[in-house]
Amino acid sequence: MIYSDEVIRTETGQSYRNNASPYEDCESTMVIYLITCNKCKMQYVGKTERMLKERHREHRYEWSHGTTPLGRHFWRCYVGYNEYDQMKIQVRATLCR
Repeated sequence: MIYSDEVIRTETGQSYRNNASPYEDCESTMVIYLITCNKCKMQYVGKTERMLKERHREHRYEWSHGTTPLGRHFWRCYVGYNEYDQMKIQVRATLCR
């Protein structure tokens, strides 16, 4: 997981201030996150109330089985390789607790 002060939308180049704490980690809950494909720069915004690592585990399953549009994207972009390091995850903000 990567922390930065800003998140850049790859389609428009527009920059957004990151409202998440730099102390968020894979066990953080109630977060909005951004996944960026390192190969083609496609982005996906998601949210979870559960631990981020649980949701990420589900995304990895979707990738390896091609069960969702996001999973199929990574499957096609990486021709079936399970190169999970090609999925950059940034916590964008925390939801109201």
